[in-house]
Amino acid sequence: MPAIRPARRSSKAVDMNDRALIGTGAAGAIIAAVCCATPILAMLLPVLGLGARLARADLVLFALLAGSLGLLSWGLYLRRTSSLLRGGDPPRKPEAMNDCCSSSCSPDKVAASAAATQPSYAMRPGVTFPDWSVVSSPAVKDALLAMVGSGHVLNRWSGYDPATDRVRVTLLRLYAEHARAPTPGALAERTATSETTIQPLLQELRRRDLVVLDGYRIVGAYPFTDRDTGHRVTLDGRSLNAMCAVDALGIGAMTGHDVAIASHCRHSGAPIRITTRDRGRGLADVAPVTAVVWLSVRYEGACAANSLCAATSFFCSDDHLAAWRREHQSHEPGFRLSIEEALEAGRAIFGPSLAGIDAIMDQGDNAAETRGERQSSGDTASQDMPVISRRLGANGRNNGSYDLAVIGAGSAGFSAAITAADQGAQVALIGSGTIGGTCVNIGCVPSKTLIRAAETLHNARAAARFAGITAKAELTDWRGTVRQKDALVSELRQAKYVDLLPAYNGIAYREG
Repeated sequence: MPAIRPARRSSKAVDMNDRALIGTGAAGAIIAAVCCATPILAMLLPVLGLGARLARADLVLFALLAGSLGLLSWGLYLRRTSSLLRGGDPPRKPEAMNDCCSSSCSPDKVAASAAATQPSYAMRPGVTFPDWSVVSSPAVKDALLAMVGSGHVLNRWSGYDPATDRVRVTLLRLYAEHARAPTPGALAERTATSETTIQPLLQELRRRDLVVLDGYRIVGAYPFTDRDTGHRVTLDGRSLNAMCAVDALGIGAMTGHDVAIASHCRHSGAPIRITTRDRGRGLADVAPVTAVVWLSVRYEGACAANSLCAATSFFCSDDHLAAWRREHQSHEPGFRLSIEEALEAGRAIFGPSLAGIDAIMDQGDNAAETRGERQSSGDTASQDMPVISRRLGANGRNNGSYDLAVIGAGSAGFSAAITAADQGAQVALIGSGTIGGTCVNIGCVPSKTLIRAAETLHNARAAARFAGITAKAELTDWRGTVRQKDALVSELRQAKYVDLLPAYNGIAYREG
């Protein structure tokens, strides 16, 4: 609403203060006239021989000072009368400039005024962070204002440029597609650039705390992380780790797909399960129904992953949240949110991440496809550059056609297959018998397990050589020790080999 200016007054509306000022000005004018004439008379009288005493210097000085005061009063008088003739007012104490300042202001106008002042940052044309349009809860609004008002959000988005944005968007897409962080090489291929170009942009994203790096390796990009945080999100059949509870809830809205979240109560460890609907914009099921979220706003060390994300968690109930706060984080700044409110916060924070990017990403995909076509002939990969632009068939496999065959499914074979898949190749990993090869099955892992058991037994028996130490150790169940070794081998084989395969759509395991 435009400012409402006070109406101008006519010269008839002169108040008592105006009258007093005019009187003062008139009197000043008379005094000025008299005093200005006094020095002249004082100088003429001696010449005329009519009184030399009047020509004393103190009389002249007095006349000059009085004349100056008279002229000042006369000037004020002229300024005031000129203002009145124009119909204006002299400067006054500011009054209310619009009706929202009055006690009768309507709530709608106050809300509109508050909405207009909500801080946001431009990410790309038509897209801003955060997305205030999805925020209706006062608690979420307060939480977002606390976050947006902090320095790290300003540092994230101030001067955010298209080149950096494109790399981040590509990174998030690849993360969602493969359920793990992409390599810089994969980013370079997808964006049709080079790793030399990608590395400075990754460092810029790290400086803005939009990605987490371990050296030159990507280990996280909000809301995703390679670290096991206890917040597992199933997206299109793929299982990913989320940075925190709110990040987990924001993944569905960011990708436009429904998700299933498997987490736990930070206090009791009890499981918490959540599923979404309407492409991540609503809740389908929450168990237990009393579950809540603690959203931390403590930001330290220029890394949200190690500060506020570490404390933002699910809880079975308000009682469990209160107990945890008493025990661990009683002074932690943050907000208690219901699951619905936490979803709202996740949508506002991560909804803009992949919004409005189809046009710019299509350009990048077309450029990458053109490069791939120049470097490939039929289904044979170029020796200089892996074929990354060829479209995949069902389940991520290229309809039985592969760029590389790796024979042997041990540690070296897996390493070679993963490296090739990271570069965009379709790999056939051919193994025989028990997967995992020598190291995990019959080499390093079982050998070192039994060696450590024997070393522990020996050290206990040798303790008697030291004064004041008594220890007793004996072998009571060798079969039990072997069973423990076998269980460890099986556990590592499952985690490091069997469960790793589904994370790479570019690798197909074949029994040979």
